[in-house]
Amino acid sequence: MRFCTDCEAGKYQDKTGRVDCMQCSVGTFQDETGSVNCTQCEAGTYSAAVEATSSDSCAICAFGKYSSTGSSSCTLCPKGKYLSDDSVAAIYHDSVDDCETCPAGRYSTASRVVCEVCEAGEYVFNDNNCTKCEKGRYAPVALADECEKCGAGFSTDGVALGATSCTACDAGKRAVAESVNCTACEAGTYSSSRSENCTLCGKGFVSSEPKSTFCTACEGGKVQPLAGQSLCASCNAGFYQAATGQSACNFCDGGKYSSSSGALSCSSCPAGSFSSTNATACIDCVEGRYSGEGRSSCDLCEKGFYALSAGSTGCVACALGTAQPRNG
Repeated sequence: MRFCTDCEAGKYQDKTGRVDCMQCSVGTFQDETGSVNCTQCEAGTYSAAVEATSSDSCAICAFGKYSSTGSSSCTLCPKGKYLSDDSVAAIYHDSVDDCETCPAGRYSTASRVVCEVCEAGEYVFNDNNCTKCEKGRYAPVALADECEKCGAGFSTDGVALGATSCTACDAGKRAVAESVNCTACEAGTYSSSRSENCTLCGKGFVSSEPKSTFCTACEGGKVQPLAGQSLCASCNAGFYQAATGQSACNFCDGGKYSSSSGALSCSSCPAGSFSSTNATACIDCVEGRYSGEGRSSCDLCEKGFYALSAGSTGCVACALGTAQPRNG
């Protein structure tokens, strides 16, 4: 042949001395003959055809998608974003920046056309779907990323998944952070409302029932030497306690006694008897000795005096014509 033939539309040749022309690849076109290159589809459009001969082969991306220059297909907007324009103009699809972020509590559908609303008690997981709040968490309205934590002293009131609120624990109950239920305080402990922990009743105080909101002082005659107890213990015979809220009983002093448990006070030994400390009863003075009321020991009768019987309250002087040279 005497001459070279122009490359057809849709083809090109960018080198000399060639025997044929190259096809325009996908994402490009050429509407003229004799071309040395192909023209790229503009950003926001795409073309999957080869040997395209017109810019009309570059279609605008559909909603939810975008493209860069020379694209053979459009790219889906990232998760959590959407693009609602439906092929109106390439300028609305020419960058990932054209994809708008879903508001909090919404996620983008698979087509990235719109953002769906999550319900209360849910959050947006991985920008991709709605997930119910986990145990101990809540969402009064749909939230992004994660649900709110129930703080210490609060619970989701028995709702394990998808809770919409967090409720304060009543007095007599407790809850650590992220609890589903409030737990009743055990006997021997108490709490005020919104408590993370139950408090042990102090020494001298008790709570006999679960869910107690306060501790009761041990009444007179009873004590509690340990903290966190449910019952008071009566003072043993020989001991007493007049005050309330006490941790220990007092022992009866010499000359006094308590014959039964739970005594508020000790009684004085009657005249003619005595007692040492912690006494549960008084002991009569032996012959030759005597005592007044409330004595811790009996006294010897002096010389010239005597006491014939036990339990004497005093000594009798020797009569005329008699004598007693010894004490007692």
